[in-house]
Amino acid sequence: MAHEPPNDDKKDENIANNSEMDEDIEYTQGMHPNSLKALKKNYFPKGVSPNPIGRPMKWDAMARALNEIGDELARPYFCKGDEDITKRRVVMEKCWDRAMRGEIAFIKMLAFLGCLDTKD
Repeated sequence: MAHEPPNDDKKDENIANNSEMDEDIEYTQGMHPNSLKALKKNYFPKGVSPNPIGRPMKWDAMARALNEIGDELARPYFCKGDEDITKRRVVMEKCWDRAMRGEIAFIKMLAFLGCLDTKD
């Protein structure tokens, strides 16, 4: 049985049939059938978030532990006389001290947080 060479006439017919089916239809943005297939059914009305409390904080446990430690008293190193002072207060005072010495990073931080604004 000898192999026959491919019939070029049939190949041309297939190409002609495909080009007739693929007419140049212009769709407006987002209205192409393939785009519409990709859309999922909207379960939430417009303006309502499916996750109202937002993304969970990555370091939540660490933040809680640091907050507890911040409330502890900073004895004996940072107490001014008989006054009890928390570790949190010591850090805040250090930030102000370094800003008062002219350290730009601390000045920028206090400005960003609104701590340099007047109380008027």
